[in-house]
Amino acid sequence: MAWFEVRLIAEGRVRSLEIEAADAPAARNALSGRGRILAVRPRRKLGGWGRPLDRNERHILFIRLAAMLDSRVGLAEALRRIAASFRGRIRRTAERMADAVELGDDLAAAMQRLPRDFPPNLVALVRAGGFGEGTPAALRTAASFERQVAGARQEFRSGLLLAVLYVAMAGAVMVGTSVFLTPILLDTEVFRRAGEEVDVGWVYLLSDVTTGAVAVLLAALAAMTALATAGRRLAPSRIDRAIMAVPLYRDLALGVQGHVTFRELALLVGGGVPIDRALRLTAEGAPPGALRADLEGATGAIALGLPWTDALRGLHGTDRAALAAAENRAELAQTLSALAEQHRDLYLHAVAVTEPVLRGLSVLVVSIAGIVLFGLTIIPILQLSEHIARQPF
Repeated sequence: MAWFEVRLIAEGRVRSLEIEAADAPAARNALSGRGRILAVRPRRKLGGWGRPLDRNERHILFIRLAAMLDSRVGLAEALRRIAASFRGRIRRTAERMADAVELGDDLAAAMQRLPRDFPPNLVALVRAGGFGEGTPAALRTAASFERQVAGARQEFRSGLLLAVLYVAMAGAVMVGTSVFLTPILLDTEVFRRAGEEVDVGWVYLLSDVTTGAVAVLLAALAAMTALATAGRRLAPSRIDRAIMAVPLYRDLALGVQGHVTFRELALLVGGGVPIDRALRLTAEGAPPGALRADLEGATGAIALGLPWTDALRGLHGTDRAALAAAENRAELAQTLSALAEQHRDLYLHAVAVTEPVLRGLSVLVVSIAGIVLFGLTIIPILQLSEHIARQPF
């Protein structure tokens, strides 16, 4: 599948929509009934060549749009008013969304056409809100998600990247000093004459041990990152099952997905959607992985007349028991909502625990690198000076 930009005339205006399709004819056919199509061209950079909306701009767009929808302003008109009131990326995004809405899209579908501006998690929350709490409340939920969960995730990623950078730089300093700089220094004539008077073996040992520990740490971080990214694309269900066996890491890698998925399922069930259809809709919108496989298995269990909660193998036994104990739709929706909040809280807890540990490790490694640098450059010179001072004239 690829993305295409379709330009068409509808209601006397030239509009531009982005659509995911197998090829250009398929993109043309998908919008053939919405107006006179002028051109279809591949879109190499989704949403235009400018920067996408940042987190603060999305928050402003969501709360402004929610306020106008609460005031009974139509969706397309609300988006046009936002476009007229702002400049820059908010205006551009609101205009493109308004074009899509006026051509028949609902809000979630219009957001889905701009994947650079709206991550799939937010689209799923807004789409589910249309079945349950209502679009304005769904927009506020998405804004809260951005502020709390997505904000924490971005800060964690920045902190992780900074810690890895510091550790890698410290490792490079230790390797460069012990392998290149100090051997060149000790190979000079004046140090060779000093002989065993210059002894920095303990510093070499400290450097070797720390460098090995840094290599193991970076390799472990690289492996976990590869599992959570490329590994989940190659074998999503198997990798997710493996990730679930690692405490804390599972909350970091799968917590946000669990929060969004169970929140969506709770809204669908609370909005009156039958449980089998709610499970199917949630599974269709979830990314590939163990949770999606569990939802599909639960749908199949209902068709066979079996307890659907037993198919949710990724959940803790107490969580499955709580779902099975729900006596009506309201209780089930409440339990699913509690599960969503639980996944969110576990993720935030994992971030709060892991980030200071990584920061502390990076500070420790940088400090040891400073000791190694001092020990392999200054200490040999001090020892040489002491040896020369003891020589008779």
